[in-house]
Amino acid sequence: MSDVTIQCVECGRSFAWTERDQRFYKERGWGPPKRCEGCRARKKSERESWWARPLIRYSVLAFGLSMALAFALWWYLVSDALAAWLIAVTGVTVLMYVYDKAIAGSSWMRVPERVLLAVAFAGGTLGALAAMQVAHHKTIKESFRKKFWLVVCVQVAVIAAYLYLFVIRPRLAG
Repeated sequence: MSDVTIQCVECGRSFAWTERDQRFYKERGWGPPKRCEGCRARKKSERESWWARPLIRYSVLAFGLSMALAFALWWYLVSDALAAWLIAVTGVTVLMYVYDKAIAGSSWMRVPERVLLAVAFAGGTLGALAAMQVAHHKTIKESFRKKFWLVVCVQVAVIAAYLYLFVIRPRLAG
């Protein structure tokens, strides 16, 4: 096997398809490339719009679905908007954790840990805990567990401050 010269279908320039690249392509069952390196890079960047970024994609999906579900719950079933939000975001959190566990080890785009932590922080902590235990997801990774328990501690502090400022203190004053 020796180097092969190929003409790019995009720009018309000739480029070398090296022996090493030929072995790489053959191992994967691919045919020869049709575009030079520059045209392939440009084509790839065109495909990778903002939606291709996992952080943005999964954040939009998680919070959009949570808001839509919360609104539907509030409109049809639950009279309290906060309760509707907590139910919705908890359900979406379970789905996100279970989905991420299901695709782990595949070539599919994983849900970023920042998104998993964000949906937990937004009110889905109980869903995250349930999914972590049932699906055995993110239970071993120490760095994730530390961040997750930090989220829980911040939530407990926020809830305690809210209860003190808006429930306990007004009753003590009145």
